[in-house]
Amino acid sequence: MTYPGGPEDPFGGAPFGSYPAGRQPPYGGPPVIPAPTPQPPPRRKRRGVILAALAAVVVICVAALVIWLVIPGDSSAPSAGPAATTTTTSTSTTPTLSVPEPVSPSQLAGFLLSLDDVKRLANAANDYKTTDSTALNGSEGITVTPPQCVSALFGGGTEVYVPSDVIATFARNVNLVGDMKKVGLGGLEQRVVLYENPSVASRLVADVEAKWRGCAGPVSVAFDDGTPTSHYTVGPVTHGNRNPSIVLVSATMDNSPLFVSTRVVVAKANVVVDLALMGANLGESAESIALEILSRIPA
Repeated sequence: MTYPGGPEDPFGGAPFGSYPAGRQPPYGGPPVIPAPTPQPPPRRKRRGVILAALAAVVVICVAALVIWLVIPGDSSAPSAGPAATTTTTSTSTTPTLSVPEPVSPSQLAGFLLSLDDVKRLANAANDYKTTDSTALNGSEGITVTPPQCVSALFGGGTEVYVPSDVIATFARNVNLVGDMKKVGLGGLEQRVVLYENPSVASRLVADVEAKWRGCAGPVSVAFDDGTPTSHYTVGPVTHGNRNPSIVLVSATMDNSPLFVSTRVVVAKANVVVDLALMGANLGESAESIALEILSRIPA
């Protein structure tokens, strides 16, 4: 992102970070019919009757013995069968975890904010235009000292996002039109970078944070076009107040301490969000813009 040069430009023309009825009686059993009263046999036949009765008793006893031997136990009682077994089938339900589909390149542009969105979230007192890009930024024409601190000032650079690992990227620049006002947003590049999987994206953010932690202090930027060298003081790395996964670092220019450059990186799914904005009295605009973009990326 290139800002107008000239004496009124506090950045000296430096390119900034160009990311739901009836009852029944009870049953009493079968009717009882009384048996006829037996008549005693004639006396002369008593001995024969007695013998016949004895014989019948013997037969009955023998039959009972045979039955007892063949079928032991009480035949009137039901035999004990095998205990009834009730088989309960336990169905174990394993919860299914919802694994989101990776983000695709065609989704990237939809994650970035329009100019109206940016004005709603930031103190944007200037006039702007927007331009889109699908390429990473180069660092030709500038020399940053220390060299490992390029990403602490500028966003979307090839020195951070190794092109061979990047599947796709999309950036939208909010470019200043006319003179910069004394307060408000001076410029913004919002970028999303797509990687193969979430672990790669998270590792990238961790690497960037480590670099930024080593840049606290003075950093200078020299230009090959004759623009005077810019001198910055880079502050400590911080994290978002509303989302601690958001990594931020800010830098002030030595000759324009009111104007602050803020860099942001954060990962969600297989996407890295990269912001570079600068201006005065921006408060937590950087985190607000990052949160808005993160809300558009599927989890």
